[in-house]
Amino acid sequence: MTHTFDTKHVLRAIPLVCSFMAFILVMLALFAGNKPGVLEGHEIITVDASHLGTNLGNKVKANALPAPQPNVGERSGVQVRSGIDDDITKGVGGNAHTGTFYSLYALTICEGRLTADNGRKLTQCYAYFSSSDQIATIPALLSARDDDDDDDDDGTTARSRSNSQTLTAVGLTYKLEAALCGLDTLVRAVGVLLAIGAGFTGLSFFANLPAMAISSEEYTHAETAYDWAVWTNLTFASGAALFLMLGSFVSCIGARTAAIKIGEIGVEAGVTAMAGESWTGLSLGTAMLMCVVLVYWTSRGVSLRKREKRGERRTKRRDVEERGRRSEPPRTPPKMDYDDHSQREDSSPSPKSRDRSRDKRRTYVPTGAKK
Repeated sequence: MTHTFDTKHVLRAIPLVCSFMAFILVMLALFAGNKPGVLEGHEIITVDASHLGTNLGNKVKANALPAPQPNVGERSGVQVRSGIDDDITKGVGGNAHTGTFYSLYALTICEGRLTADNGRKLTQCYAYFSSSDQIATIPALLSARDDDDDDDDDGTTARSRSNSQTLTAVGLTYKLEAALCGLDTLVRAVGVLLAIGAGFTGLSFFANLPAMAISSEEYTHAETAYDWAVWTNLTFASGAALFLMLGSFVSCIGARTAAIKIGEIGVEAGVTAMAGESWTGLSLGTAMLMCVVLVYWTSRGVSLRKREKRGERRTKRRDVEERGRRSEPPRTPPKMDYDDHSQREDSSPSPKSRDRSRDKRRTYVPTGAKK
């Protein structure tokens, strides 16, 4: 049996194409920022710490009090305070992370440097889910002191966490540190949601492959193959759309909320944050593609359910008619009227009259003939 290519075949290919594209996009979203140079512009949120401590240093310099005349054998409180202010100012100026920024992705946090042309260059990335006991957070990376020059040949930065500077000296308050650590929880949740959504998206793609050969015109509601195609794809598409939409909303809304909070708290310390615009388009586009697949299989499921209900009503009606026939008494042939029957018998010629007419035809003699 040959099949002609028509519009129905194009409609059957829609969920297959959309699920394939969604699977590719969600994998790109997961592996963005896996290492320097891989989709660097698709970060969830970026924290700019290039001016960390500079505002505090300027404030200390502006508020520094002039030292009074020295007293022999005694240091006044003003001198002690002035010395502390000088130490803070020197510490801030010497240990400020000039040009440092941090980009958070679905599975990694990357550290980078601002270039001379106001560009950005990632230098090293740290995975959230790794076998290492150290948890890579922005406060932990900020507390480490650079041992090598910023522009290394291999693009990496050697760090010594044994000699860490006090973050409070550069204005990193407890609230700001808590807000920066909260980004780790946010991004981990987004990574888990996207990973589950990627699994359902892959299952939806593979389930759509055999479903293209199944049509409602060839398989009725009683066929298990058509039922499997509809309800299996509907289940996988629902799971993929749900987790991808949750991951997209959590990342977009959470990143914008965190950026506003960090901007308000870290204004004195010189720390700002900005949500990624490219990530918003990538995550929402992936979720919308799976929503198209979900709508397609939902419509197929609704039409299948309607046919099943019509089939059930038709079966019930047929059963009622059969029971009605069984309950009716047997039909008897109609009685014939006796007078009508006698008239039919009288009107029909008898055998003797038929024989007489036959003899007359045989003995017929033409007129004028001799007998």
